[in-house]
Amino acid sequence: MAQTNSSSGSNFRNHVSPDWYLLWYFAVLALLPHGTEQVFMVFGPLLAGLLLIALPFIAPSGERSPRRRPWAVAGVLLTVTAIAALWIEGERSPWSPNFDPRPLTPQIVGATSGPVFVGAQLFQEKSCLDCHLIQGRGGHRGPDLTFIADRLTKSDIIIRIVNGGVNMPAFGATLKPGEINDLVAFMESRTKHQSASGTTTSP
Repeated sequence: MAQTNSSSGSNFRNHVSPDWYLLWYFAVLALLPHGTEQVFMVFGPLLAGLLLIALPFIAPSGERSPRRRPWAVAGVLLTVTAIAALWIEGERSPWSPNFDPRPLTPQIVGATSGPVFVGAQLFQEKSCLDCHLIQGRGGHRGPDLTFIADRLTKSDIIIRIVNGGVNMPAFGATLKPGEINDLVAFMESRTKHQSASGTTTSP
């Protein structure tokens, strides 16, 4: 779990992760549909415990040799594989912000001065890069914004910055109009055509 509040001008980061043997369970909770985590946390272990208690009564007899119980062996292997896959996903934690992203280079920004350049600096200072990818740099929590201008209009971008989104805070009350304009200029430069061109010096 991590928190950041760069939009208010201050940064506080609490990066709390579970012990390694609980990473797979952490991944399960993170991948569940929004709003169902608490239900699963209460009833999931309860149902699993009841099943283990009832199992000797449901099947009191049977073969003990693994060679004669292929379905049981397959079930165990499938469970171990699923837990291993969830553990790897929990270690990656793509749903969490990346608090140490690689900075955007002038080649990626496409400018060395002007609104696009200033907007790119704001994009990093306000921790937008923690959650969004720009040409492979940044976090995975939010959408990839490498070609955002090919998908959204200028008005759409302004609305999203000002009002926020599902997991994105609203920046309308914390950004000055000039800062919003610079951020929008940077976002508008994120197109396939711009990525193919070199670094330019904006007027």
